[in-house]
Amino acid sequence: MRVIDLTYQHNLRDLGGYTGFNGKKVKYGKIFRSGVMNKVTPSDIEKIKELKITDVIDFRSEIEFINHPDAHIDGIRYHNIPSMEDDPELRKMKSADSNLLWFLKDESDGFGHMCNIYKVLVTSEIGIKAFSKFFELISQDDVVFDFHCSQGKDRAGIASYFFLKALGVSDIDALADYLYSNEAMRLKIEKFEEEYSDKPYWSETYKRSLQDVFSARIEYLQGALEEINKKYSSLENYIENVLHVNLKRLRELYLE
Repeated sequence: MRVIDLTYQHNLRDLGGYTGFNGKKVKYGKIFRSGVMNKVTPSDIEKIKELKITDVIDFRSEIEFINHPDAHIDGIRYHNIPSMEDDPELRKMKSADSNLLWFLKDESDGFGHMCNIYKVLVTSEIGIKAFSKFFELISQDDVVFDFHCSQGKDRAGIASYFFLKALGVSDIDALADYLYSNEAMRLKIEKFEEEYSDKPYWSETYKRSLQDVFSARIEYLQGALEEINKKYSSLENYIENVLHVNLKRLRELYLE
């Protein structure tokens, strides 16, 4: 894993280097994951251009995509493939960062809400369609992709886990990639704690809930995988026969 640190978000990373099927390595410089690219600086843009990215996949809902679009970089094609239904509450959000906080009407909502989101993402029609389209897009010749959601940890985290597992990467490494988002989110969580700590509804319970919302938790991913096993028998069957991933093609493109 190679991390490319940007000014506003710290979750842009190359998925190359992991050991996959038959001991082959995932190629560097072919596919990246990140958070939203709506606040990039000129120096950030230069870093992104150096990666030679040709296409960006955005898993955010249509409202998120419209309200907080990625900064346009010449030469890059943009694909919005929502993996969740729009929520009317998001229309009220002034900040791209606040779109995960609206539901904390009860100070302990965070953990349970995130567990539910993950299950919906992997079983809903819109989620399955999005992840299937993701694999279809990245299975093209002569492309370099970045894919992201809002923070780059949940929707993009699931897509990254599926991608690495499809390439035969071990459970340990695929999970480590998923959990790395916690390092990227650490400063953002501290910023939110400082910003919200003077609100009348602030409490230790709310603080834990906020941390749950902005963290990648093993329980979230395990819950999604358990749902997949229950409904589709196994992750392998899900990837190959529900998402319709051409494993041979994918491995030819991304392993060396």
